[in-house]
This record gives sequence, C-alpha cells and structure tokens, in this order.
Amino acid sequence: MSPGTRRGRASRGRLSDFSSFSQPLSLSSTPGRPAPPTPWRTCAAELERNKRCPTARLKKHEFSVDMTCEGCSNAVTRVLNKLGGVQFEIDLPSKKVCIDSEHSVDTLLETLKKTGKTVTYLGLR
Repeated sequence: MSPGTRRGRASRGRLSDFSSFSQPLSLSSTPGRPAPPTPWRTCAAELERNKRCPTARLKKHEFSVDMTCEGCSNAVTRVLNKLGGVQFEIDLPSKKVCIDSEHSVDTLLETLKKTGKTVTYLGLR
C-alpha cells in the first residue's frame, strides 16, 4: 500500500471519488440490479401468482340437479371427475351442486346433463 492511500470508510463517499462516472444515477439501489418494480410490474407479478394458484381464478357455479338418492350423486361425481379441472360439493338433501371451475357454464351444464337428470343453472355463488 502506498503512503498516500487511505483505507476504510474515510475515503468513501467523497464527491471526487465519483467524478470518473459519466453515467446518470439509476433508481436501483445497487449497480447491475433492476430498478424497483413499478405498479404494473407488481400487478403482473400478482397475475403470475394467480396462475400458479389453482383456486385463485376459479368461478363458483351453483346448479340444481334432480337427485333422489346416493346413486344419483355418485353419477354426478363420476361425470365431474371425468371432466377434470373442477372442485365440487354435492348437497343431496337440497339437490344442489356447487362447482368451482374455470370451464364455461355451458360445458358444466352439458356435463351434468350426461347423468340423465334434470339440471338447472342457478348462478354464481
């Protein structure tokens, strides 16, 4: 180390130490790193998280299905499991099926009609 060289914090932070930089300062806290996220980047990140979370974008549909016994509810279970991409609850006493799915209402309605039962769409839950 030469006699005129300083060590430690005393030599840092002087304006003269930064005179060789010709580039403007960025918003980034450290060189080489991207700037902090802007609001649109935050939204895009949240959308990406929702893509990974299967229940974040599922719509809850409610159907009335003319079920009279456990065999009828098993038929509904069978056709919905065959369709895939659905989560559902069957309420046999009230004859209702609540389906969480990204499938269209028409697809769900046609699938439920494959049971041979009378099916009515009640709306979003």
